[in-house]
Amino acid sequence: MPKKLFAVAALLCACGSGNALPVQPQISTDHPGCFFGTDLCLGTYIGEAPINSFRIISGGQQPLTVQSLTLNAPGVFTMQGPNCLSCAPDGGAASGTPMTLPSGQYAFVQVVFTPTDVQKYIGTITITSNAANNPSLVEQLRGVGVAPPIPDGGVVGTPPDAGITPDCTSAGG
Repeated sequence: MPKKLFAVAALLCACGSGNALPVQPQISTDHPGCFFGTDLCLGTYIGEAPINSFRIISGGQQPLTVQSLTLNAPGVFTMQGPNCLSCAPDGGAASGTPMTLPSGQYAFVQVVFTPTDVQKYIGTITITSNAANNPSLVEQLRGVGVAPPIPDGGVVGTPPDAGITPDCTSAGG
């Protein structure tokens, strides 16, 4: 092989190694939290129960072990999961913690928001894991309970000066 061709081939091989995954377990999520309409300046009618979700993603070469998920929020937020469709040792579905996610796999966490009053609600979910980049990742929870409309155009249960509106002054709700 001529020297110039060999040098070009060696250079091409060396350039491809810059995007390797970190060896240690890494964690990320696909959303910074679950914002029940607050990111769009909306609220949730009292008595409704919308579901929002996020993914916990394993990004390192070594498996990510999620030891626990801790919900720190009012009772209007409930959490389901994590659930992974292919993380069990036999390649099947797995749920609950602890959960081991192989590299590139993810698990879903669902959050249900059922407001009971006309007010703002906030909370967090803390994901504790063996991740080198963030062993205690915090997901934000936000929602606003709003009174449902009544047929004559009024609103049930909202005093005229309640002043409860979604907070649209900051990014992410």
